[in-house]
Amino acid sequence: MKRRDGFTLIEIMVVIGIMALLASMLLGGLKAARNKAKKTDARRAVDQIVTAWNSYYADYKHFPDEGNGTSYDITSMNDDAIHILHGNYDLGRYPGHSVYKEKNPRGTQYLDFYEGYTGGYKDPWGNIYQVALDQSPYDSKVDVPGISGLQFSAAAWSMGPDGINGTPDDVRSWDKR
Repeated sequence: MKRRDGFTLIEIMVVIGIMALLASMLLGGLKAARNKAKKTDARRAVDQIVTAWNSYYADYKHFPDEGNGTSYDITSMNDDAIHILHGNYDLGRYPGHSVYKEKNPRGTQYLDFYEGYTGGYKDPWGNIYQVALDQSPYDSKVDVPGISGLQFSAAAWSMGPDGINGTPDDVRSWDKR
């Protein structure tokens, strides 16, 4: 019988199948690691947002208001919240920002945003972070979707990968780690 060099078609298919199985296991692990990293980033951000708002409160003894004791309505980290917490008002460059200077007259930077940050502070999934601030009269309680009377002056959360409030994938400042 003649000896042949090389591999049979079945041997090649078995090797390709094993390689495909190993690749799928590796990619699944990478996707899980990527999702965990996004949740970690979101957790860090909600903690920083709460710290920034608490620092604001410590400095001014109230959250942004309309000047007559009426709370300024901030429910997300939108452009208003960014401008208030950033504290850098170049009124020559951004003439419409004087309203934000009234909300943070000292110009204190409580949270750093890169230049040109517009549209809101977004989580790793592209959703704007949500916030709940204690309202006047201040009683250190906030209401968030589905939960009322949380014992915090400020709360922040990400709606998670599904972009829906109140689902198990949300990353919330008041949850245990």
